[in-house]
Amino acid sequence: MAYGVVAAWQSAPVDRGAFFSDYARMRYPASIAREVAEALSLLDQAENHLQKVLGQSTQLEVWRDPFEPAALQRSAERREDLRLTRLDAETADEHLQRALAFQPNFGELQSHLVGARLLNFAALKFLYALEMTERWKELGPKLSGEQLWYDWESEVVYADHGRLPDLMDAITELRTDYRTAWLAEYTPYRLGTALGRWDAEYEYWRRMQEKFRGFFARHQEGEPLPPMDTFSKAASRLRICIHIGHL
Repeated sequence: MAYGVVAAWQSAPVDRGAFFSDYARMRYPASIAREVAEALSLLDQAENHLQKVLGQSTQLEVWRDPFEPAALQRSAERREDLRLTRLDAETADEHLQRALAFQPNFGELQSHLVGARLLNFAALKFLYALEMTERWKELGPKLSGEQLWYDWESEVVYADHGRLPDLMDAITELRTDYRTAWLAEYTPYRLGTALGRWDAEYEYWRRMQEKFRGFFARHQEGEPLPPMDTFSKAASRLRICIHIGHL
C-alpha cells in the first residue's frame, strides 16, 4: 500500500532497491529500522520464490492438497525454491523478533511475523509432501514391521518428531498467532470463517496420521504396501468437506 502511494504521487520513478530501507527509516524508530528493512526484503524474496512453485495466489494456494499430482510435480521441479522460501522466511522471522524485542508495540510487526511463519509453513508443507512421496516409493513393495518402523513410521508418523506431527504443531501455533494479529487490526467479523481453513489444515494432517497408524496396526509381514495416495486422498476428502462447510 505504501509503495502504491509513493508510485502514484512522486514525480520520479520509485527506487525499488532502496524502497524497503527508505520506508523502514520513515516508519520505524532508528533502533529497529534496519531490522525491519532486512525482514521486509527477505519476505519479498521468500514470496517470490514461493510464487515460482504455487503461482501468484499463494495465499489461496497454500491450502491446496500438496499430494495432488500437479502439486508434486511443481514441488519436484522447484524444490530449491521451496528450500529458499524457508531460509528467507526464517531469517526474516529472526529480524522481526529482534525488532519486536526493542519495540513490542508496533502491531504490524506481529502481522509481518505471522506472514513470515506462514511462508515457512507453506514451503515446509509442500516439501514434506514431496519427501514423503519419494520416501514411500523407495521403501519397495514389501517390508517387515521393523523396517516400516525405522524407515517410515518413526520419521513420518511418530508423535515426538515425525513429519506429520511437525505440520500439525506448526499450523496450530500459527492459528493462534493469526487470530491474535487479526483481532489487533480488525473486528471479529468473519474471523471464524477464516480460521476454518486452519482447522481443516490441522485435521488433514491428523487424519493422515491416523490412516497410517491404522494401516500399520493391520499390516502383516510381507504384505505389499498400497499407493501413497491411499492415505492422502482419504485425508483430502475431509479437507474438502470442511472447506465447503466454511464457504
